[in-house]
Amino acid sequence: MLQPENFDAALVPGFRAAMRDHYRALTAVEQASLATLRAADVFQPRDCPVCDQPAGTAQRLERFSRPDFSLLRCPGCRLVYSREVFCSVTERQRYARAEADPDSIPQAFAALKGSAPYARLEQGKIDYVIQQLAPFFPQPADMLDIGCAQGAVLDAFAVRGWHVAGVEPAPDFAARARTRHPGVRCGFFPGDAPEGPFALVTLFDVLEHIERPLAFLAAIRDRLRPGGILALQVPNFDSPLVQVEGAASTVVTPGHWSYFDPASLVALTARAGFQTVTLQSYISELDRLLAHPPEAVRATLGPWAPEDLATLRPADLFWRQLGFKLFGLFRRPE
Repeated sequence: MLQPENFDAALVPGFRAAMRDHYRALTAVEQASLATLRAADVFQPRDCPVCDQPAGTAQRLERFSRPDFSLLRCPGCRLVYSREVFCSVTERQRYARAEADPDSIPQAFAALKGSAPYARLEQGKIDYVIQQLAPFFPQPADMLDIGCAQGAVLDAFAVRGWHVAGVEPAPDFAARARTRHPGVRCGFFPGDAPEGPFALVTLFDVLEHIERPLAFLAAIRDRLRPGGILALQVPNFDSPLVQVEGAASTVVTPGHWSYFDPASLVALTARAGFQTVTLQSYISELDRLLAHPPEAVRATLGPWAPEDLATLRPADLFWRQLGFKLFGLFRRPE
């Protein structure tokens, strides 16, 4: 049986060194893109995207905010969200640049995900997800992957006999995935996606990019068969690495519009009409966390921090739902 430790980067010797140049390249391209967008003044303010509480009533999270980018906690639904978002035209245009453009985010992202060390861990995670789904699907069924990129998730399900479909906004990614999976469409969910209904929808590192997450999840529910499953992964705002880094965290960035912890994710999916089947965390980032000053790590972990921080193990974070990613299965009621 696969365990989260099987695909945890913190446990792979040499992984950080092997990936350093890829992450630096991606960060540089993202920062350059954001600088251009800030200069173009393409941001617009908003209220809570879940319960519509006015932003003026929300708590500003100072440690996670910058002069041009504010994170707020809604006093109603407790969601953490960005005060500012891109206008809809800008949001769509960000995905349209060709992968062949050496200065594009898709090109840097493709290089990162295509590297052998990253691909091995990603494949391990996909295999683990499929293992978690196995009790609910004794036989292969039909599935939709939203934000399917170049089709790695679709590959893993298709080889196991599933009927697969996907939707992907980046044209080059969609075209590459479609060479192997004709059911892939280029565009945005829900308007450009196959209709279904599906037994399973997978949504990995997408929901945090969505301006109106409640409506988005409700649209997913409508594409599922009664009893169908949503498999969902998002960054975990409660992750000690995110908490210790604050506004410097790679998670806290324009383009990420909502920030989920276990409680807010369960509450949001319930509002959208889902029942929580299971919720867990994985990907510890423990080596990155322990690179910070011990006093900062202790303050973040709180009273359960061991006397010797070197004794911390990924499982110590996982079972407390403090992994870098949250992963859950959510069912549409019969």
